Amino acid sequence: MPVVKFLLRRNTRAIYCQTLVLALWHGFVSHSCARRTATERRPMLQLGPIHAPALIGGAVLGVAGFAPLAAMVLRSKRIKGSIGKGLAAIALSFTFLMAALALVWVAAPQDILVVTIGVLGGFLVMWVVLAAITMSRGL
Repeated sequence: MPVVKFLLRRNTRAIYCQTLVLALWHGFVSHSCARRTATERRPMLQLGPIHAPALIGGAVLGVAGFAPLAAMVLRSKRIKGSIGKGLAAIALSFTFLMAALALVWVAAPQDILVVTIGVLGGFLVMWVVLAAITMSRGL
């Protein structure tokens, strides 16, 4: 009999949790799943000359964020490379880029999307450059 009482209590808890989840879901569904009309839709981002400084600044941040990774690969003769040092370079790069994007978000939230596009572009360009250098050196 104690097992039945335990199961009943456990099912009661589960029923309470399910009820709570359903109540929360029902409260959110009416707001999140409502269809937007054509006038409520956001327009797509149109990049123009006014976005050039934010885009270039983001590209510079992307290049600067790639510097720790490039330093680990290009200075491999002076610095003995290891998995730990490579992971530290990745962590440093990620921390710098996230801190820079957080500062942009605080300082100019209207430009965060354009700066992020620039950061990704600069980072990917540096990734291609580093791959080309690595292949040419035969590292």
